[in-house]
Amino acid sequence: MDFALAPFRVAVSKPAQRAYIRTLLFILTGALLLVSAIVAYVVFYYNYIPQIGVERVVHLQFGDGNPYGYASLGQGLVSQQAYDVYIHLHLPRSPPNRAAGNFMLDLSLISPNSATHLAAPSETDVLAHSRRPAILTYMSPLANIVNTIAEVPLLLLGFRKEAEKLDVRMMEVVEFAKGWRNVPNSLRLEVQADEKMQVYSTSVRFVARFTGLRWVMYNHRIISFLAGTALFWLIELSFTALAWITLSYYLTLNNAPTQSSPTIKPEPDETDSPLSSTPRTFPTFSRRPPLQYPTPRTTPGPDPSTGDDGESSEDLVFEREPALAGEADDEEEEEEKEEGIGEGEMFSVGRTAGLETRPTDSGIGTSMEEGRGRGLQRRRSRPA
Repeated sequence: MDFALAPFRVAVSKPAQRAYIRTLLFILTGALLLVSAIVAYVVFYYNYIPQIGVERVVHLQFGDGNPYGYASLGQGLVSQQAYDVYIHLHLPRSPPNRAAGNFMLDLSLISPNSATHLAAPSETDVLAHSRRPAILTYMSPLANIVNTIAEVPLLLLGFRKEAEKLDVRMMEVVEFAKGWRNVPNSLRLEVQADEKMQVYSTSVRFVARFTGLRWVMYNHRIISFLAGTALFWLIELSFTALAWITLSYYLTLNNAPTQSSPTIKPEPDETDSPLSSTPRTFPTFSRRPPLQYPTPRTTPGPDPSTGDDGESSEDLVFEREPALAGEADDEEEEEEKEEGIGEGEMFSVGRTAGLETRPTDSGIGTSMEEGRGRGLQRRRSRPA
């Protein structure tokens, strides 16, 4: 049974769950970045590729002199892009137009700083200028009569008109320098002829001539879309991975446990004690056990409520080794009684009601003194 459940346990284990979450996050992030790459390419395409054709209708003004007209170009043209400029004329095949023969078309592209209401812009306001001839197609009188008879049904039904359309190329590969001041925002067209010209309609068309990357993106749109989207997607994935690695590094660095140095156990401060903490043994009077100095014991001082200073006191307890049997000296005991020094008082020095100072260690010797107050006295030698 355990062998059968082993794959299931591996599939639901903690490492497997982390792998599932990471894979899901990677897929979602990749899909989101793919959508953003598509949007980025579309925005780049419409900003980098200008309009292939910009056409403006020109309303000619008739009166004294040659007919002319102005048209606004707006934001249709861009800098550093080559254009071919055409003029489209719709003219009737009337006797005045056939009698005019050749006539001239004068086109001027005007900078944004010029006022278009003037009859003729100054040379400083003209960014590009061209003057080209035009003429209706010649037809002999006999051919004209035959053609008219053949087209009578269409003329009567309104499917055909006695008119002709002319497309005149005015400029080739005209390019404007970088900067909005160098891109024209209006134009002026004038029809110059000896006879009064009759015109149905007039328009000016700008045709962009793409080269390089613009030509590839415009003429091969699907391939350009796939390649551009993949390029944007790879760039976004690279920067996302770099940001993820950097963030993970800093998070790992901040969450890493700091190795603390081993703490040294502080030793108790013994500067307050005037005595050494090392046990010592001192020789005493003749035939008496040596005087032992154990480690001093610290005892709490009197209660502060009693008016005492409340400091802790250290009592020095001297212990004497038990006396050997048969070595008691009655004569020495009598001398001690005479001197009024008790055995316990000689070998136990400490804080008493009458002493305020602490005993001081005089080192190895045969006597011990107190700095102040009553203490031990040197033993008087016996007379010979």
